[in-house]
This record gives sequence, structure tokens and C-alpha cells, in this order.
Amino acid sequence: MIKKEINFDVSSLTSIGTGGKCLYFLKIENRKSLLDTVIKLTVNSVKFIVIASGTNILFNDGFLNIAVLKLGKEFNYLQFAKAPKIIAGAACNLQKFIVDCARHGYDFSFLAGIPGTVGGAVMGSSGGNDNSLNDYLQKIKYVAVNKNKVENKTIEIKNASKYRFFNVADLAVLTDIILQGKKEDRELIFKKIRENIKIKRAKQPLNSKNAGCFFKNIKGFYLGTGEMIDKCGLKNFSYGGARISNKHANFLENHTNASSKDLLILSKIIKYFVKNSFNKELEYEV
Repeated sequence: MIKKEINFDVSSLTSIGTGGKCLYFLKIENRKSLLDTVIKLTVNSVKFIVIASGTNILFNDGFLNIAVLKLGKEFNYLQFAKAPKIIAGAACNLQKFIVDCARHGYDFSFLAGIPGTVGGAVMGSSGGNDNSLNDYLQKIKYVAVNKNKVENKTIEIKNASKYRFFNVADLAVLTDIILQGKKEDRELIFKKIRENIKIKRAKQPLNSKNAGCFFKNIKGFYLGTGEMIDKCGLKNFSYGGARISNKHANFLENHTNASSKDLLILSKIIKYFVKNSFNKELEYEV
């Protein structure tokens, strides 16, 4: 089953609320429909992307000659197999995953307060300073595209957490994730979840329209990216409808009907000042 919309406003799909209109928006509910859809798009040379919760993405303004795919019901599940095996659909809500895992004694508290889905967290190697979801990754299932060949695949994954962004050469659509959990005391896990959420609420602008951290932290550098931007005196600086958060300087907000162009120009201003002040090139996280 597929829900199809033409000339769809992509700003409604993202947490930052900007962007133009895409050729197609396709909500895909089951595996057969997904495979058939990817085959048709590939054969007809239609470019496509898969969106999860839209929390780390910035679409261009204007018309986008692409199809945007979103996974539905059949990909939104969580199973606890023989311990310590955990199986999740790519569309499974990340916070539901954390809480349900905690109930079973598995500690993913380092992901608490991070929006999105399990699939999105894998693709973005989500985690904290010392942990990544992909540290626990064992296998993935996905739709593979190699030239015009489209097929379902299952592969083992090793050392995925070494990479900032998860990368498999022929991966077109991630569908299922198999992880190996680590047992901990349940009360302790829930305590850590509450603490991590409290910290995020205190430090991050969770109630504004934003795309999460806009830039990556620079590995090995003594300052985080937000701290560098703050030291440049840019907190609360705005361009058009876009603004640098006064709460955390690595968050760019859609303050007053910003366009994606506003956000992009503001990001370039930030990159200029950080380069000039610290001689560091910032890389985009979105």
C-alpha cells in the first residue's frame, strides 16, 4: 500500500519547517510496495531520498525534482528475540525504542532526548560522547540498488561506529536493524534516561523549529562547535527569518518564517567567523 501525493510541500516533513515542493511524496506501508516503488523509480531514473522524522535535514527552496519516501506501518516495530538480540524496524520511534529496551534491561540511555527513528539514528551514527547506537549493530536489512539492479539484502555490520555517517555502498533504503544489547539494572537505566533528558532540556532549544546541531563537532579540538560559535559573539544573531539559538549556538532556528536560503546564508556567516577566529573549517551535520 502506498500513499502518493504530487507537488508536495516538504517543509511539513521537517522539524525546521523550510523547503519547497517535491515531485512525489510516497508513504510506503509494506515491503512489497517498497521494492516495487524503488524498482519503478530506478528504471525511470527518478532520484529519491528516504526521510524519517526529518530532524537533521534541510531541503532547498523551490521545486525539487525528486521523490521523497517515508516508511510506514510494516517498518515500525520492535522485537526482543533470544537475549541479547534486538530487532527494530527502521521507522520505529527512537524514544519508544529506548524506553522499551530499558524495560527489558538494555541500556540505550545515551540516546535519550534525541528525536527521530531507529533507522535515522543508525544512518546518522547517533549517540553521545562515548557511545553510539552503531556500537551495538550486528546486521541490517535494506533495499539495495546497484545500477538498475534492485533487491532486498541482509548483511553483517562490523565497526560501524568508527564512521561519522553510516555508509553501505549499495544501500538505498534501510528497513530493519539487528542489534546486540547489553544487560544493565533497569532502575539505573531509567535514572540515566531521566538525567539525560533533563540535561538536553536545559541546554538545547527543544521547543523551537530547528534541525538539531547544524555543524559537526571537530574531533580532538578542545572546544565544541557551539562553544566556538558562542565565543564569536554570534548567539541570537539572525539573518532573514533564521536565528542562531540563544540557548545553544550550534542550533539554527526557523524564527520567523525563514527560508532554507536564510538558514544557508546564516550558516555561511558562522563558518566565516569560526574560520577567522579559530582557523577551523566547520562541516555540516544536516
